[in-house]
Amino acid sequence: MGALDALYNNPVSPILAMESDLPYVRDLTMFFYCLSILNNNNSGANFLSTFVLTFVRAFGAIGIALPLVLGGLPGDVLKDLDHNCLIVFAAMFWNLIGVHAHPFSGVFA
Repeated sequence: MGALDALYNNPVSPILAMESDLPYVRDLTMFFYCLSILNNNNSGANFLSTFVLTFVRAFGAIGIALPLVLGGLPGDVLKDLDHNCLIVFAAMFWNLIGVHAHPFSGVFA
């Protein structure tokens, strides 16, 4: 049993690979991914510019540009456009109200 076998049997690997069978794990992973992108953005002047910048940075490279380079159409991002927009909007709302969870206390700070 090598290191890759141990990684394959790790319960965290399917969560990070977006292949988990647990309910809402994909949405939660995408939410925290969008929240980290939003926190690393230089926020735009208004809601729309911040929203578009976060959406393009979160889903643009893999979902739009990569399929076009490989000769396909960006179907998955456009198919789930409303759901992905809702995740970005939820991350923006979470950031707006200023809820920050402390990782060790178990309560919101």
